[in-house]
Amino acid sequence: MADSSSTGGVGAAELGRAVALPGDRAVVPQICACCAADGVRGVLERRGASDVFIPYCDACLLHAASGFTRNLATALSSVLLGVAFSLALPLWSDALPLGWHVTIAVGAASVPVAMRAFLSPRRRPGHTASGRAAFWQFDGTLGCTNATFATALARANSVECHPARVREPRLAVWLFCAPLLAVALAPLGYGLHNPRVRVVNLSAERIALRLEGRTLGTVMPSSAESPAAGAVLRVPAGERTITVVSDERGQVLSEVRVTVVAGAMHLFAPGSDGTCFWLEETLYGRVDSEAPRLEPLTGSERFWVVPDGVDTWFAPNPPADEDGRSSGGSLLAIRQAPCNRAPSATDERAKSRTK
Repeated sequence: MADSSSTGGVGAAELGRAVALPGDRAVVPQICACCAADGVRGVLERRGASDVFIPYCDACLLHAASGFTRNLATALSSVLLGVAFSLALPLWSDALPLGWHVTIAVGAASVPVAMRAFLSPRRRPGHTASGRAAFWQFDGTLGCTNATFATALARANSVECHPARVREPRLAVWLFCAPLLAVALAPLGYGLHNPRVRVVNLSAERIALRLEGRTLGTVMPSSAESPAAGAVLRVPAGERTITVVSDERGQVLSEVRVTVVAGAMHLFAPGSDGTCFWLEETLYGRVDSEAPRLEPLTGSERFWVVPDGVDTWFAPNPPADEDGRSSGGSLLAIRQAPCNRAPSATDERAKSRTK
């Protein structure tokens, strides 16, 4: 026995018969629901508590039980398209906004589902259906494509049988999981290929960042160290040329060639030659350390890939507990200050941090 129960779907309505069966107590004549030959095996048609095994001959059983295979192929195609477009679309166009990225990924994942809904295999000569020949309809009746089978079924159960437009429900509910998966994956793919860059503006005027002719965003000035300083922008990964422009005067202030790493967090401080930036790691608990560990951020481009898990931006970490009773751990902060007021260790060249 094959189980081809499914719900929902769109198909071409055809003239057939509708039979109002008395639930799972129905008596089913053993003739093929498609060609009215002798029934050999049954396909389960399920609707709530109403389970009916519809008989088919060997020839008709092939197309009657093929719905699950087609749905499985549709699901696999939909998943592959959804994942591919969700994760790789930014490689095709790095200027694509997030909204369009999600829309295209969901649309690609929906193409196989739409094809399954609206396109059906051709019905072979001598058959009344290209898939199942009897199936539950939304009004609770059993739609039958073969009038002989429908009449025999109604007579065996002493119920009504009347002409009706019948439509086979082809789509299973789980086919819509792939488009929903694309809704979740597309923002992740977008964020992976368009990593975050925190831009700090230490000048006296508002600046705009441009990439290949388009504006990434504007940043207000913030001269003092503050956790709220700067703005977080999305920049496409790869080798990029970023142009810094005065937003009010339109004058180009600087232009740098940088490497944006996919999935990483970055810090960009254009026009900050007199300011020092450093990583500050504070150790807690029973650790033999008298002062935070410092690692300067250096480079003429003033563009850095920062470590994962920065706890504090542009502010000191809480002081270490002097009683040493905690179990330990550390907090990592990114600090800034004018170089003449910064710790002397931040003037050194970058060193590898030791844990």
